[in-house]
Formats: sequence, C-alpha cells, structure tokens
Amino acid sequence: MIRLVFSVFLLVMFIGGCSAKKPSYITENKIYSVALQNTQKNDVLYKSEVKAILSATYLNNVEDKYNDENHNFLVGVFIVDKKANETLFANSEYSLYMECDEVTSYKKLDHNELLASYIPLKNHWAEYYIISIKKEKQKTIMITLESKKYKDASVELPVNY
Repeated sequence: MIRLVFSVFLLVMFIGGCSAKKPSYITENKIYSVALQNTQKNDVLYKSEVKAILSATYLNNVEDKYNDENHNFLVGVFIVDKKANETLFANSEYSLYMECDEVTSYKKLDHNELLASYIPLKNHWAEYYIISIKKEKQKTIMITLESKKYKDASVELPVNY
C-alpha cells in the first residue's frame, strides 16, 4: 500500500513538475503585439559602436484611431552623445528625413503618455514623435536618421494606401 501511495505521489509530482507553464516574457497585450509586427529599428554605427538608434512603428495598422487619411508613425530617436535637455531638432549633427511630399503634423510625446506604453522597442532615454504624412500611392515609406559625421540609419515600413 505504501508503494502504491508513493508511486502515485511520484507520478503526480512528475506530471505537475513538467506541465507547461506560461513564460513570463509572453504578453497578452494585443496592441503591443501588433505594434511589434509593424516596427523596424536601425542603428547609426561608427566602428561597431552605436551612436544613435532609430525605431519606427506604422500606427495605421496598430489602432483604429490612427487609420485615417494620413500615414501615422511613432518614431523614436536615441542619440548617444546628446547633451541634457537637447532635442533631436536642436541637434545640428542629426536630422530626420521621410520619403514623402508633405508632413501634415508631428508631435513630441511625453514619456508619461498612454501611447508610450505601447512602444515595442522602448528606450527610456529616446525621444518619441508621432509623425503624420499625407497618404499617397506608395507601398513603403523610408524614414532616415541622417548624420553629418556617421553613416545614416534607415528603416523602410510597408504602408496601406
């Protein structure tokens, strides 16, 4: 009888110990998952050292409120050698270029805004902007972080028109 109880106990421990558990790095946030699928990242490098990071997310596929008459992007820029409180547009060494005819609006995001919680490749030291451009019949949009000292970094995002 003791053998039977011991065998059942070992069997229960073996089955319970080997059961599939949900890994902690998997998220149930569907917006985050869709945003990750619509995000690309590239680095400005110099001798294998990162000098700046560019990330861009195409928002039209992420949330319905951004699927309007414009292409809407969440663009993040991190500059390694940036001085405190200096913005991307105040930095004369870098500029952001988008392959389009007209930028309809851009807004710098505050790190506490709700949308910032959906950023798939979040960098707490980066600046984030929502940039909207006029929809044209293009299949992709190229966004480039141009550098006067180093090689440029570009991302190409597929868009809906």
